[in-house]
Amino acid sequence: MANESRSLIDILRELHALAIKKSSGFFFIATTDNHSCTIRMRGGMIEDVIYSRLRGDDAVQQLSHTQGGRGRFQPDPGSNASGRSTLSQAAQSWLLGGFESGPPRGLGGTQEPRSAPAPAVSAPAGPPAKATSGGHTAKIIERVALNYLGPIAGIICEEAFEASSDVEEILELIGKNLISGDEILRFKKEVRAALAAG
Repeated sequence: MANESRSLIDILRELHALAIKKSSGFFFIATTDNHSCTIRMRGGMIEDVIYSRLRGDDAVQQLSHTQGGRGRFQPDPGSNASGRSTLSQAAQSWLLGGFESGPPRGLGGTQEPRSAPAPAVSAPAGPPAKATSGGHTAKIIERVALNYLGPIAGIICEEAFEASSDVEEILELIGKNLISGDEILRFKKEVRAALAAG
Protein backbone atom coordinates (compact mmCIF):
# COMPACT_ATOMS: atom_id res chain seq x y z
CA MET A 1 0.00 0.00 0.00
CA ALA A 2 1.34 3.40 -0.92
CA ASN A 3 1.59 5.83 1.98
CA GLU A 4 0.73 8.92 -0.06
CA SER A 5 -2.80 9.99 -0.75
CA ARG A 6 -4.01 9.58 -4.35
CA SER A 7 -6.98 10.85 -6.31
CA LEU A 8 -10.14 8.73 -6.37
CA ILE A 9 -9.67 8.15 -10.11
CA ASP A 10 -6.18 6.71 -9.51
CA ILE A 11 -7.53 4.44 -6.77
CA LEU A 12 -10.40 3.24 -8.98
CA ARG A 13 -7.97 2.60 -11.85
CA GLU A 14 -6.14 0.21 -9.52
CA LEU A 15 -9.48 -1.45 -8.70
CA HIS A 16 -10.27 -1.74 -12.42
CA ALA A 17 -6.88 -3.38 -13.06
CA LEU A 18 -7.62 -5.92 -10.31
CA ALA A 19 -11.00 -6.67 -11.91
CA ILE A 20 -9.35 -7.26 -15.29
CA LYS A 21 -6.98 -9.75 -13.58
CA LYS A 22 -10.07 -11.54 -12.13
CA SER A 23 -8.80 -10.92 -8.60
CA SER A 24 -10.62 -12.06 -5.46
CA GLY A 25 -10.33 -10.33 -2.12
CA PHE A 26 -10.97 -7.01 -0.41
CA PHE A 27 -10.02 -3.56 -1.64
CA PHE A 28 -9.81 -1.11 1.26
CA ILE A 29 -9.95 2.66 0.84
CA ALA A 30 -9.26 5.20 3.59
CA THR A 31 -10.54 8.51 2.25
CA THR A 32 -8.97 11.93 2.78
CA ASP A 33 -12.03 12.90 4.85
CA ASN A 34 -11.37 9.96 7.22
CA HIS A 35 -14.03 7.49 6.08
CA SER A 36 -13.48 3.86 5.21
CA CYS A 37 -14.68 1.91 2.22
CA THR A 38 -14.44 -1.85 1.68
CA ILE A 39 -15.01 -3.35 -1.76
CA ARG A 40 -15.40 -7.13 -1.91
CA MET A 41 -14.37 -8.80 -5.17
CA ARG A 42 -14.62 -12.35 -6.43
CA GLY A 43 -13.18 -13.41 -9.75
CA GLY A 44 -12.97 -9.78 -10.86
CA MET A 45 -16.63 -9.11 -10.09
CA ILE A 46 -17.48 -6.57 -7.41
CA GLU A 47 -19.87 -8.26 -5.01
CA ASP A 48 -20.35 -5.58 -2.37
CA VAL A 49 -19.32 -2.06 -1.39
CA ILE A 50 -19.51 -0.68 2.14
CA TYR A 51 -18.76 3.00 2.68
CA SER A 52 -18.96 4.25 6.26
CA ARG A 53 -22.49 3.13 7.26
CA LEU A 54 -23.85 2.66 3.73
CA ARG A 55 -23.93 -0.43 1.52
CA GLY A 56 -24.43 -1.20 -2.18
CA ASP A 57 -25.46 1.57 -4.58
CA ASP A 58 -25.77 4.13 -1.76
CA ALA A 59 -22.16 3.37 -0.78
CA VAL A 60 -20.97 3.82 -4.38
CA GLN A 61 -22.85 7.13 -4.60
CA GLN A 62 -21.12 8.43 -1.43
CA LEU A 63 -17.73 7.12 -2.58
CA SER A 64 -18.11 9.08 -5.82
CA HIS A 65 -18.09 12.34 -3.81
CA THR A 66 -14.70 11.51 -2.28
CA GLN A 67 -11.65 13.44 -3.41
CA GLY A 68 -9.25 10.58 -2.84
CA GLY A 69 -7.29 8.77 -0.16
CA ARG A 70 -5.26 5.60 0.11
CA GLY A 71 -6.10 2.14 -1.15
CA ARG A 72 -4.90 -1.36 -0.40
CA PHE A 73 -5.85 -4.75 -1.81
CA GLN A 74 -5.93 -7.87 0.34
CA PRO A 75 -6.17 -11.01 -1.79
CA ASP A 76 -8.55 -13.79 -0.73
CA PRO A 77 -8.42 -16.48 -3.43
CA GLY A 78 -10.38 -18.91 -1.22
CA SER A 79 -13.28 -16.49 -0.85
CA ASN A 80 -16.51 -18.34 -0.09
CA ALA A 81 -18.78 -15.39 -0.80
CA SER A 82 -22.05 -15.93 -2.63
CA GLY A 83 -20.85 -14.87 -6.07
CA ARG A 84 -23.84 -12.54 -6.44
CA SER A 85 -23.45 -8.79 -6.41
CA THR A 86 -25.52 -6.45 -4.25
CA LEU A 87 -24.81 -3.63 -6.73
CA SER A 88 -26.89 -2.46 -9.65
CA GLN A 89 -25.42 -2.66 -13.14
CA ALA A 90 -24.99 1.15 -13.09
CA ALA A 91 -22.87 0.96 -9.92
CA GLN A 92 -20.78 -1.93 -11.31
CA SER A 93 -20.20 -0.04 -14.55
CA TRP A 94 -19.15 3.16 -12.80
CA LEU A 95 -16.65 1.39 -10.49
CA LEU A 96 -15.13 -0.58 -13.37
CA GLY A 97 -14.39 2.30 -15.74
CA GLY A 98 -17.34 4.69 -15.80
CA PHE A 99 -15.59 6.87 -13.21
CA GLU A 100 -13.45 8.21 -16.08
CA SER A 101 -16.58 9.97 -17.44
CA GLY A 102 -17.63 11.71 -14.22
CA PRO A 103 -20.06 11.06 -11.37
CA PRO A 104 -22.32 7.99 -11.47
CA ARG A 105 -25.77 8.27 -13.01
CA GLY A 106 -28.81 6.10 -12.49
CA LEU A 107 -27.89 4.76 -9.08
CA GLY A 108 -30.50 3.93 -6.47
CA GLY A 109 -31.05 5.97 -3.31
CA THR A 110 -28.66 8.79 -2.55
CA GLN A 111 -29.49 9.46 1.05
CA GLU A 112 -26.89 10.88 3.35
CA PRO A 113 -25.77 8.49 6.05
CA ARG A 114 -27.63 8.91 9.31
CA SER A 115 -25.36 8.69 12.29
CA ALA A 116 -26.57 7.99 15.76
CA PRO A 117 -25.67 10.75 18.19
CA ALA A 118 -22.58 9.82 20.12
CA PRO A 119 -23.11 9.70 23.85
CA ALA A 120 -21.30 12.29 25.93
CA VAL A 121 -18.13 10.88 27.40
CA SER A 122 -16.06 12.61 30.04
CA ALA A 123 -12.35 12.82 29.42
CA PRO A 124 -10.06 10.97 31.78
CA ALA A 125 -8.42 13.00 34.54
CA GLY A 126 -4.79 14.01 34.27
CA PRO A 127 -2.73 15.43 31.43
CA PRO A 128 -3.88 14.54 27.92
CA ALA A 129 -2.18 11.46 26.51
CA LYS A 130 -0.26 11.72 23.25
CA ALA A 131 -0.01 9.15 20.48
CA THR A 132 2.45 9.00 17.64
CA SER A 133 2.39 6.46 14.84
CA GLY A 134 4.41 3.40 15.88
CA GLY A 135 4.53 4.42 19.55
CA HIS A 136 3.28 2.31 22.47
CA THR A 137 -0.02 4.23 22.80
CA ALA A 138 -0.63 4.02 19.05
CA LYS A 139 -0.04 0.24 19.06
CA ILE A 140 -2.60 -0.21 21.84
CA ILE A 141 -5.19 1.91 20.00
CA GLU A 142 -4.60 0.03 16.74
CA ARG A 143 -4.87 -3.37 18.47
CA VAL A 144 -8.28 -2.45 19.95
CA ALA A 145 -9.42 -0.87 16.66
CA LEU A 146 -8.63 -4.11 14.82
CA ASN A 147 -11.39 -5.83 16.81
CA TYR A 148 -13.91 -3.22 15.67
CA LEU A 149 -12.80 -2.37 12.12
CA GLY A 150 -11.07 -5.50 10.87
CA PRO A 151 -8.18 -5.33 8.37
CA ILE A 152 -8.80 -1.68 7.47
CA ALA A 153 -8.01 -0.61 11.07
CA GLY A 154 -4.36 0.02 10.21
CA ILE A 155 -5.22 2.54 7.50
CA ILE A 156 -7.87 4.29 9.63
CA CYS A 157 -5.55 4.52 12.64
CA GLU A 158 -2.63 5.79 10.56
CA GLU A 159 -4.85 8.57 9.16
CA ALA A 160 -5.98 9.48 12.68
CA PHE A 161 -2.38 9.52 14.01
CA GLU A 162 -1.36 11.84 11.16
CA ALA A 163 -4.27 14.19 11.94
CA SER A 164 -3.63 14.49 15.69
CA SER A 165 -1.41 13.35 18.55
CA ASP A 166 -4.15 13.83 21.18
CA VAL A 167 -5.64 10.47 22.18
CA GLU A 168 -9.19 11.83 22.62
CA GLU A 169 -9.14 13.43 19.15
CA ILE A 170 -7.73 10.22 17.66
CA LEU A 171 -10.51 8.16 19.27
CA GLU A 172 -13.10 10.60 17.85
CA LEU A 173 -11.62 10.28 14.35
CA ILE A 174 -11.52 6.48 14.49
CA GLY A 175 -15.01 6.39 16.05
CA LYS A 176 -16.48 8.07 12.93
CA ASN A 177 -16.02 4.72 11.16
CA LEU A 178 -18.03 2.71 13.69
CA ILE A 179 -21.69 1.87 13.23
CA SER A 180 -23.42 3.21 16.33
CA GLY A 181 -23.00 5.46 19.32
CA ASP A 182 -22.95 2.40 21.57
CA GLU A 183 -20.14 0.84 19.57
CA ILE A 184 -18.15 4.10 19.71
CA LEU A 185 -18.61 4.21 23.48
CA ARG A 186 -17.47 0.57 23.87
CA PHE A 187 -14.46 1.19 21.64
CA LYS A 188 -13.34 4.26 23.62
CA LYS A 189 -13.88 2.50 26.96
CA GLU A 190 -11.85 -0.51 25.82
CA VAL A 191 -8.98 1.70 24.56
CA ARG A 192 -8.89 3.68 27.81
CA ALA A 193 -8.83 0.45 29.87
CA ALA A 194 -6.01 -0.96 27.71
CA LEU A 195 -4.01 2.28 28.01
CA ALA A 196 -4.50 2.35 31.79
CA ALA A 197 -3.28 -1.27 32.01
CA GLY A 198 -0.21 -0.21 30.04
